[in-house]
Amino acid sequence: MNANRQMIVRGFILVLFFVASAVVGVVIYTHWSIRQLITPIPSNEVLFDLLDVEGGPTSINYIVTASLQDRLRGEIVFPAFVLRWADGRRFVIDMGMDESGAKHFYEKMAWQYESDDIKVHGSVVQQLGAEASLVAGLGFTHLHEDHVQGVQRYCQPQSIKLPLFQTPQQAEERNYTTGFGAAFVEDAGCVSPQALIGAGPLYSVPGFPGLAAIPVAGHSPGSTVFVAAVEGTLWIVAGDISWTRESMLINQPKQVSLFRSFIIPEDGSRLIELREWLAQLDSYDLVKVLLCHDGLALQVDGPSEFKPPLHKSEGR
Repeated sequence: MNANRQMIVRGFILVLFFVASAVVGVVIYTHWSIRQLITPIPSNEVLFDLLDVEGGPTSINYIVTASLQDRLRGEIVFPAFVLRWADGRRFVIDMGMDESGAKHFYEKMAWQYESDDIKVHGSVVQQLGAEASLVAGLGFTHLHEDHVQGVQRYCQPQSIKLPLFQTPQQAEERNYTTGFGAAFVEDAGCVSPQALIGAGPLYSVPGFPGLAAIPVAGHSPGSTVFVAAVEGTLWIVAGDISWTRESMLINQPKQVSLFRSFIIPEDGSRLIELREWLAQLDSYDLVKVLLCHDGLALQVDGPSEFKPPLHKSEGR
């Protein structure tokens, strides 16, 4: 009996060893693979040329789909960004989460926040209301769940397919951190992915003058920075390169080492380079850098929050 127990214990330990080795192997490979995706950063001159493009977007707003009050980091938000052109068309960058998606996300990730709950503000399609029908293009800063899940709710009332513009990296590269987000997009039903064409590192978004995308990696294989020239200001939607504006300006890494090492393996050296680049750009008066989760920075230094237009009866 003792011999059998010893064999069972040894077998259990052996299984644990192989499982742990496999997990470590996947994490190491993920760290290695994201470091192979480094592409050049475009020069300031190339970026500023967007300001001279005719017919660019006339406004930019943000929509908060969910938020939480973190006792250490302040207000953390899960936004989308809405660009508008003179002909009425909209382009949405990121989709945040709907109510069920936000609650499910918080159940899984609450351990990394010093917060008691997550507050749901409404999906992008709910907050856009009638203007949802004017959206003519989509883009994602990256394919993590809290940035893309809301596209499923967006698709429910839609009958036509919307083009999803992606850099070649985002269209082709995946790892275990982006698999769920990619599945949300694939299952949505109303999205038609289109890989951007060009030599890079700046990819113009066809049909949307004044808007371009830059593959940057660092945070995920398909991490993308969007640049939009809006009425003389260059708005840079930088995703999760940094969690807060302050940490971007002082080039401070994300504080949760477990997050950076195992949950979302990142390329720390690349993120140092990207934060330095963004901080340098932000020093120009005509440039505004937007980080996705810093609620206070969005309120103080960001564009106006989206407000649906009043109906005629409401404006009387």
